Amino acid sequence: RTAPGLLRGDSFGFLRWPHFERNAWGRAVQEALSLAREPEAPIVGADRDGVCVRSAEENIEAAGMKGWVKVRRKDVRDFVPPPGPGVLATNPPYGDHVGAGEDLVLLHRDLGDMLKQRAAGYRAFVLCGTPALGKQIGLRPSERRIVYNGPAECRLLRFDIYEGSRKGPMRDEKGKEQEH
Repeated sequence: RTAPGLLRGDSFGFLRWPHFERNAWGRAVQEALSLAREPEAPIVGADRDGVCVRSAEENIEAAGMKGWVKVRRKDVRDFVPPPGPGVLATNPPYGDHVGAGEDLVLLHRDLGDMLKQRAAGYRAFVLCGTPALGKQIGLRPSERRIVYNGPAECRLLRFDIYEGSRKGPMRDEKGKEQEH
């Protein structure tokens, strides 16, 4: 519940507009500050690339969220999410400019194994570059949406991770049953 840009300070361009109402802005900022609170659950991020981790840490600090968000260098095969329930979102490489040359099939299989073995109670959202890579995860999505990452058509897959197995139909964003 932290308003976007709340911790940004006086770096907004509109603060220099000729008829800007500084008092009204001050009241809005004070109201937003009164509503902000710490997250109810841990927010953690991980990437096996140290450069990406350092970049994320810089962005987290710039956003004023350093005490609330933790990022660590970790490969998906070694990642252990905090105890569930929780939400996990990932955008693994899918061979565009990131991940070219990697064994993407193995990476997606490893992601599926991590979800099955260590993420019970989670809702996992995975952005996949191709339907074929999404199938390598080895789990049946409860929902699938076509989205765009820039010009690239991708699939956003939702997996409800349970211990054991759960049978049931996959549904689209309108609740209509889909083929697998």
